[in-house]
Formats: sequence, structure tokens, C-alpha cells
Amino acid sequence: MKKISIVLLLTVIAVGAFAQGTIVVWGSPHNQVAKNVPSGDDFIGIAAGNAYGIGLRADGSLASWGQANTIVNSTPAGTNFTAISAGDQHAIALREDGSVVGWGNNSFGQTNTPPFTDFVKISAGINHNLGLRANGEVYAWGNNDNGQCNVPAGTYLDIAGGNTYSIGLTTGGEVVAWGSGWNGELNTPAGNDFVQVAAKFLHAIARRADGSIVAWGNPTDNIIVPAGSYTDMAAGWQGNVAIRDDEELVSWANLWALKTVPEWVNDLTIVKVAAGNSFFLGLTGEFGEADADADGVADNLDEYPDDPLRAYNLSYPLDSSTGWGTLAYEDMWPAQGDYDFNDLVLGYKLSLVLDADMKVKDINGQFQLRAVGATFQNAFAIEFPFASSNVETLVGNGNSSPYNMPIIEADTHFILKVISNTNDFVSVPGGDIFWNSQPEQPHYDAIPIDFQMTLSDSYDMTTAPSWGIWNPYLMVNRVQGHEIHLPGYPPTMHADTSLFGKDDDSTDPAQNRYYKTTSNLPWALDLPINWRYPIERKQISHAYLGFAPWAESGGAQYPNWYEMIPSQIDANLIYNP
Repeated sequence: MKKISIVLLLTVIAVGAFAQGTIVVWGSPHNQVAKNVPSGDDFIGIAAGNAYGIGLRADGSLASWGQANTIVNSTPAGTNFTAISAGDQHAIALREDGSVVGWGNNSFGQTNTPPFTDFVKISAGINHNLGLRANGEVYAWGNNDNGQCNVPAGTYLDIAGGNTYSIGLTTGGEVVAWGSGWNGELNTPAGNDFVQVAAKFLHAIARRADGSIVAWGNPTDNIIVPAGSYTDMAAGWQGNVAIRDDEELVSWANLWALKTVPEWVNDLTIVKVAAGNSFFLGLTGEFGEADADADGVADNLDEYPDDPLRAYNLSYPLDSSTGWGTLAYEDMWPAQGDYDFNDLVLGYKLSLVLDADMKVKDINGQFQLRAVGATFQNAFAIEFPFASSNVETLVGNGNSSPYNMPIIEADTHFILKVISNTNDFVSVPGGDIFWNSQPEQPHYDAIPIDFQMTLSDSYDMTTAPSWGIWNPYLMVNRVQGHEIHLPGYPPTMHADTSLFGKDDDSTDPAQNRYYKTTSNLPWALDLPINWRYPIERKQISHAYLGFAPWAESGGAQYPNWYEMIPSQIDANLIYNP
């Protein structure tokens, strides 16, 4: 009878039958999270906060319960969520499109929407949050009274938010901490073999590649880790729980009710765990099923759950509302020319497929040839920051037919000539008649051009040069050395450097200054919208009144100059078929 009374005291069974995908709760008998647990066997994720829990269903919807009314009553609707994390009295969720939504207490701005759509992992601290972006950078928001949002430069694989501190796992396998920790929270363990971190209040834990777990912080029972090899873990306010490699659950804690795992829980197959203030959550399932391709990315986060070489998608431009951007060029460089930026106009979407380590496996470029307001027969090319020998496959298409895209070697880089000649796609008759830049002339539909590239060895973006994964540029009249790049982007090794500093150009490689006039005006633009460019021979600064102040101020003024804001444009000078 004693054993039965202990079980009844420590646990409240959440549902009658524990099928795969069911949430179970155990811990303090006074915790209301054990009541009204959402029913169903379709859960794929769990998160535990201060007196509340959250479940993520297979259809992408959320379910919250517990005593935290600000959480339960304002849980976002929808079926596009892929991950959840719980703080003290706030929570965050990751959407399929890489954006994050927050709800609950917002006294420190912790539920404000962060300005990125490329998050792949999230972690809620007590009153702040961390988001891991696809490029490995970490963005933090919320309470920063103790510097817990001042993320050290670098790239990361995992993140964890605590009380007044944050934890990051670098791509080199090291654990770093920032913020303030009066209980030793910043005294991270040495080594470069860590694979997971977790934190919540006054202590943190980290798991090594060999499965062992180390803990540090407030010197209580929370940091006395039982020996063993573990496959997953969770840190809470008063206790921690981990899944051992023999599928048993192990816990260590300050709170007596959390020091052991009830037998009825260990009789189940628990595949995920979460730790709250005085309770633990478990998610039933079958081991191995949550990560079908065994790449270390859970199926609910994996865009390619059956492909171990691929896990995430990332699309440029990052801040586009439609996924599409615009590249526009003025081809008279180094002279300013008529400065109408319609000599070559391309809609573009650059899609990267990343592996589990967030390294690039595939690069897919989609373009829409929108305007050729040029007498020159120009070419368009892209420099990539890796050798052509690393390209496993490359397929090019133009106007829905195969199109040869030559490769130009550039030392340790290579150049892909996406358009060898604009005349391959459009006919510019001459006689002052161009293609899609004169409203009095016929308008033609944009022409699709695309390529699909697969790499033999995934490319680590943390080793990329300052310009990132691509350096798009115009070859004036198809002359290989006559290059026009985006402002601040360097030329390729094939550029004709004798053109630098001539006419209106102020390029100075010694000062790392490229493709700008003395007043910072560029010859190329990369914009996050389907931009409406000026009509033939109408200067951009006359069509878009904020353009020149924007460029001359280094982007400080009129950051949205390219939008169709009536007070900032002359619509009569903008091509709008």
C-alpha cells in the first residue's frame, strides 16, 4: 500500500490510454498542470513553463493548459507551427516560414515579433528569447537588463535561455554563456564535443557527444547529474530529466517530487521530455520514429524527413514578403549614364537547401527577366565562394527549355554565367526601341530562367567571404572583365581593374570601397520586392525622390525609398504596364 500511495501522491495520469503521441505529466501533486491535459495521440512536441504546458500537434496547431491564463487564453490559432518553447509567463512558437510569434506577458518585449523569417530553432528564457537563424547566427530579444540578449559574435548549433543569462553551443562544439550569473551560470564546461544545451532558471546542462551530461550553476542537487549515456534532456526550475540510451528516464532535482521518475512513466516509451517549474512533461512514441532519416533533426522540423543530406530551406531575399526580390543594373559604369536602372532587371529568388548542420547542400536560382533597356548585349553572372570541383550536378533552363550556363574558374571560387547574352531571350530591335522599358511600346511577359545546383560536400556558410553565398553581377556587353557589382561587393579575379576610379566611379580596393560614386550612388540594386523600375532615360533619383538621400546617407534616410509611396515618387517616370 505504501508504494501505491507514493505513486498517487507524485503523479496524476493525464489520459486513460497512452498511445503514441500522447502527453503525460508527473511531479508535484499541487501543480495544476496535471489537470485538463489536452487529449489526443497526435502530439509531436511539448514545452513546459511556469505552471503551464504547451503541446504541438501533428497538424501544426497548438494546445495550452495550466494556471497561466495569459498563455492559455491567448494561444495563437493556426496550423503552421513547427516548434514551441516556454518561458516564465510567456511562450514562443516557430512557424513553417521561419518566423516566430510570441504571446503571454510582454512586460519586457519578449512577445514582440522578431524581424527575421529564417529561424530554425527557438528557446525561451525566463523573460527573454533566443532564435537560431539558418546562417548560424543567434538573435535575442526581451529583457536585457543583465546582457542576456547581447549575443557574442559567432555561429551556433543550439541555444538555451535561462534567467539572467543565455547559453549557446557553437559550431565548434563549445558551450558559451553571456549575461549575468551570480550562481556560476556563466562558468561553462570546457571541451569542444558538446551536442546539446538546456537551461531555465539558475542552472544549465549540456550533453556531450558520448552521451554524458554535465551541469553547472546554482550549487544544488540540480547540478548533481547521474552517470550514464543520454539521448535527450530538459532543464527546469527545480529539476532536470533525461532519456538514457536504454530508453529509461532519469531525473535529478532539488524538489523531492522530481527526484525520481515514477514506474508508470518509465513503463511507457517516452521520446521527448520537457521540464517546468515543479513538473515534467513526457511525449509517448516509438524511438527512432521522430527522426526518420537519423540526421539529428526531428521530423517536425525537418523539411526533408526522409533525406539525411537535407533538412532546412532558406530563401533569399530574407526580408521579402513574397519570397521574390529584384536585381537592377545601370550598364554605363564607370560613367553614371542615363541612370535609369532598367538596362537589366531581373526578378530573383535564391533558394538554399541546408543539411542538419546548416551547411548548404543545394542552391536553386529562379529568375524572371523583366526588362532589357540597353543597346549592349549584356551577360549576367554569379560568383560562388567555393570551387567548381565541388559542384556535383548543375542544370540550367531558360524560357522553359534547357539552357547552357558556362562555368568560369576563379581560383578557389567559380563563376556561373546564368545569362550569356540577353539576346538569347529578347530581341532589342535598335533604333531607340528597347524591351519592357518604354510604356509606348508593347509589353512582354517576364521570361523564366533558372538553375539547380547540388554540391558534393555541403558548404559551411560560416567560412563564406563578407559577401556571403553569392556575388551577382553584370558583364557589360559580354566583356568578361567589365563587371558591375552591387555596391560594396568586390569584383572577381577577372575584373579589369584599370576601370576603377574612372569617370564617376570611386572604387578603391585599398579602402574596401567598390562600385559607388563619391556620393555613394550605386550602379546595381538588390531590392526585396518586385520593384517597378524607371522608364527609359528617366533618372532613378527623379522617379524615386528618396533614392539619392538614401544612397548618400549610407541607407540611414528613406530606407523604404523603393516602395510606391505617393509622396516619394513621380509615378509618371515609373514603368507600370
